[in-house]
Amino acid sequence: MSPLERLMQHSQEFRLDGDNDTEGEEEDNTDKDESERLANSWQTESNSMNISSHYSTGDFKHNKLRRRGSFVRHWELGRLAVDHLVEKDMDEINYDAELEKVWDEEQVKQRKFDRALRREHDKDHVCTNCGERGHCARNCLVPPICSNCGNLGHAARHCRFRRNPDTVDEFLMQEKDFQEKKKQKRKLRAKAAEAVKNPGMPRPNEVPTSNFSKRNESLRKELDAELDAYAVKLEERARKRREVKAKKEAQRENAKPSEK
Repeated sequence: MSPLERLMQHSQEFRLDGDNDTEGEEEDNTDKDESERLANSWQTESNSMNISSHYSTGDFKHNKLRRRGSFVRHWELGRLAVDHLVEKDMDEINYDAELEKVWDEEQVKQRKFDRALRREHDKDHVCTNCGERGHCARNCLVPPICSNCGNLGHAARHCRFRRNPDTVDEFLMQEKDFQEKKKQKRKLRAKAAEAVKNPGMPRPNEVPTSNFSKRNESLRKELDAELDAYAVKLEERARKRREVKAKKEAQRENAKPSEK
């Protein structure tokens, strides 16, 4: 074998040994990566277990109920704002039909007559209803327009719809009053439930009573009074029977010695 062939063979063996060494190192590296990954996953699981064990079930329920309560309050506030708009009559108003409903022909003639009669007196007066000069609001030929619902024939203070709040502060005050009334109703419900469970206890004054319950209560009192009167009547009859029986026995006792 020539020196060149021996050199080539030696270099080939050296390359094979190096490949084997690199494969061993790669296997060692993969084993280390796998062990590190398992260690990290175990550490994260232990941390999550510690975090979950740190917060008790009661705290979780309390926080959940608190979030739910705030959500319900915001939902009710939003519904209150929507109801202010939805409950209004948002259709287009037919003013001709409304005018026919507000005044008849005689009322229109009377207003025209009063307006002509006080023409000189009200010449410098500005109508607060239509804004024209020369007459007062009570003699105005234009019916009052409600600033709340937009219908004719009544003012905002006589409107059958609920008035819209003018400012955000007023709206929040209404929401606060609504929450206070809701708390009072909740307390009254609890007291009413206690009164139902204990019918012998006197009913609290602040617990409302329906007309049906009042009628039942009055009928129950009348029945109790009738039963008491009937019981007294039976006792009186029994007493009279005992007296009559005692008199008869006394007469018999008195009659026995005379016969002897």
